[in-house]
Amino acid sequence: MTGCAANPNTNNNIPKPAIVHAQAGQTVKQAVDSLPSSGGVVVLGIGTWTSGYLHGNPISKPNVTIRGSAMPSYNSQFTAMTGGTIVLGPLTASSGADHFTVQDLGVDAGQAYINEQNGGMPADALAIYNVGEVIGAPPVQWAFIQNVSCLGSSPTAPAHCMLLENVTHAYVHNVQTVMNQHGLVLKGTNSYIDTVYARGHGIDSVIVDSDVYAPTSHDTLSNITIEPLVSPGDTKGMIVLAATAPASDITVSTVKVRSPLAWGIYAQGASATSLLTGLKFSDISVDYPGGSPTSEYCMQFVQYVRGVNISNLTCTNMWTGIAPYLPDSTSFGDFTVENSQFSNIGTDAVTTYGQWKISTSSFASVAGNGIVNPFGETMVSGDTFVNIGGTNMLSTGGTFVTQAQ
Repeated sequence: MTGCAANPNTNNNIPKPAIVHAQAGQTVKQAVDSLPSSGGVVVLGIGTWTSGYLHGNPISKPNVTIRGSAMPSYNSQFTAMTGGTIVLGPLTASSGADHFTVQDLGVDAGQAYINEQNGGMPADALAIYNVGEVIGAPPVQWAFIQNVSCLGSSPTAPAHCMLLENVTHAYVHNVQTVMNQHGLVLKGTNSYIDTVYARGHGIDSVIVDSDVYAPTSHDTLSNITIEPLVSPGDTKGMIVLAATAPASDITVSTVKVRSPLAWGIYAQGASATSLLTGLKFSDISVDYPGGSPTSEYCMQFVQYVRGVNISNLTCTNMWTGIAPYLPDSTSFGDFTVENSQFSNIGTDAVTTYGQWKISTSSFASVAGNGIVNPFGETMVSGDTFVNIGGTNMLSTGGTFVTQAQ
């Protein structure tokens, strides 16, 4: 989905909402609090607006829209935002804030702000969250985030740039995230993320995460670009994680990751009761121009992961292509890799485990082996191998089955 998106929180059959134009010196919180209990629209002009939510009390009334006048950009040191409409400090919402809308602005929890206003303590920028991490708390329904940028204080700051936690039917379109350990975080169901530009995140640029207080399933993410902020290797890639609850049916497409730190995409089911299943990855590009350092993966799958389809992956200039880590012998497997390309790989291109199918994929200039199978059965069909330093298909405990085209 490209271009301007329609706001799903608009309904022509309901009365026109109350509209408040924020005044000079007024905080965003004061403007929101002036809306009736049924919600309404807060309009922010060009300039800087203090959020008022630094010390908690997130928005909890429904149908609140915070509308700026333009997305800002970042100063050259990435310590503050500049231009457009800027909300200074955390902008937060929680249970009850159904149909929460934020658009055409930036949320600045950057270094300049936190040093001046928060004693140097990092803070989330835009955050919808489950206060107290209460299991079973009502999710925020139909959140809508469009044309929004956020700024954290450093790549190692233990905070989120943009958090959507315990949400359902959320929609995010055209956002930019810079700094804090976590970039865009989705913990929710039946939600759609489209067009993200992420830089400078020390743990994950985009993460889809499932916890018992914020379960995750049936989500779609597309058009994601992850790049270094200042220099190659200063930004982590994308994570899909079943942490303390299962996660399933996650679709990820059209992702470009350049010069990532450690991996392009990392997927993990943390336990037998937090199984990660039903993953679809398509049109993924992971590249480290000039060649990555050691221990850099295009895609890494960890522990309890099952039912993965990978198509049209382009993996170039990386130390390793696809590899498992600590795979569970009973829960890990059922992977399909098709129509993918692996080139200029420093070690092995693909390591399988359990049941895998690899078809119509190309392997070129691989210093190690093309495909390694330590356990289970790997079915191959129509794959090509050129300039492989080791063996095209190496069995170290598993078996290969060649299927005729």
